[in-house]
Amino acid sequence: MPWCRWNCGRRTDRRCGICLECCNERDERNRRIDAGLESYVPPQDRPGHRFYDRKRVKRTDNQRKALTAARAVKSLKQMPKAGGL
Repeated sequence: MPWCRWNCGRRTDRRCGICLECCNERDERNRRIDAGLESYVPPQDRPGHRFYDRKRVKRTDNQRKALTAARAVKSLKQMPKAGGL
């Protein structure tokens, strides 16, 4: 198991390389900042997760259409079946 990317000294087997304790501490700090209990730090200056640091990639029209169709199918599967009991 590799060490935490944030050099806290703990080992982690998570894909992101950040241990769960560091993630929880970051989330708690973000909640405190958002609630006004700590001094404000802009979100881009707060420590983040490597998966959120990537730049947004524009989707093509075909990708957008496929995603819309997949969402529709998923929502239809989640709806309760109509009919009698």
